[in-house]
Amino acid sequence: MSGKKSLLVDKSKMPLAMGIAFVAFTTQFGGGFASGAQIYQYFINYGIWCLLMPLITQGLYALFFWYGMRYA
Repeated sequence: MSGKKSLLVDKSKMPLAMGIAFVAFTTQFGGGFASGAQIYQYFINYGIWCLLMPLITQGLYALFFWYGMRYA
């Protein structure tokens, strides 16, 4: 298996991937997220979807960033 290339993420590049993920999270939610007003206005009113949609969005971000970094 020494000559076989792994399809998993190279752990030496993990800090870069985490940095990009944090920037993506910040641009998605912005600074108003910390105050709580934005949470109530845009998320709480929609029930269970307020928990699922941010997770789905972050998953899509992760997929797109992985694809871009893997094939760039």
